[in-house]
Amino acid sequence: MFRLVGFFLIAVFIFACSESESSTGSLREYFNNLSFANSEDESSSSFTGLSPDSVVTGEFKDTRDNRTYKTVQIGNQTWMAENLKFSLDSLDESWCYEDDDSNCETYGRLYRWMTAVGKTDEECGYQKACSLTYPVQGICPEGWHIPSKDELVTLVENAGGPSIAGARLKAKEGWNSAWNECTGTDDYQFSALGSGYLRWYSMHYFNKGYHTGIWSSTEVEDFHRVEEYQHIDVYILFLDNDKDTAQVSDTNRDFAESVRCIKDESKK
Repeated sequence: MFRLVGFFLIAVFIFACSESESSTGSLREYFNNLSFANSEDESSSSFTGLSPDSVVTGEFKDTRDNRTYKTVQIGNQTWMAENLKFSLDSLDESWCYEDDDSNCETYGRLYRWMTAVGKTDEECGYQKACSLTYPVQGICPEGWHIPSKDELVTLVENAGGPSIAGARLKAKEGWNSAWNECTGTDDYQFSALGSGYLRWYSMHYFNKGYHTGIWSSTEVEDFHRVEEYQHIDVYILFLDNDKDTAQVSDTNRDFAESVRCIKDESKK
């Protein structure tokens, strides 16, 4: 009996990235769940999502600070293939991980949501519903905008769906090694990095190399109240080092996370 149990545990470990597990409840609970997806054993005939050969790469110069970003067209969407690094002093609550400028150069800045969507704390801060006009340029350069929830969902579907898109969107480097070897394959040259996040009200940084969250501009319609304490959640894309999954779900505004800008339809 002991040997059978031992064999079962070994088998679970070996195939820990072989199938997907969806998460429910709070997104921070999701962060602690295990993912069981694997792209390494897929044959070309079973490959889902857009063909990686269809992506088109390019560059874009942000004239506000003269930074040049890699770009990638995946399906009908054109994305920056790097996290945004722009800082606007007059309307800015964004940080480099652990206040180290070199982390901004590698991973981009971490933005509070209201800064990402281009609003002040008085207009759109924590616990304040924010009426936005789409597309939301926010902190992005002219001709680009903060992705909506639907645009993030489209990205995930183009990359094969929630169970496998994480692996295909993650960079091959810039992530800490995972016990279950869920490594990034970067099939679409989106090159997502484990940029970590900041719990802004306590100014504590977490999980660089393990996690990234990419803001959307979309608020959750049914925000809730707990003893008159109003929480207004927003949608975000979560990727983790030990998961091949990519989940677009809701989270609150306690965090500063990464921004990936998407090109306006009229600018393509």
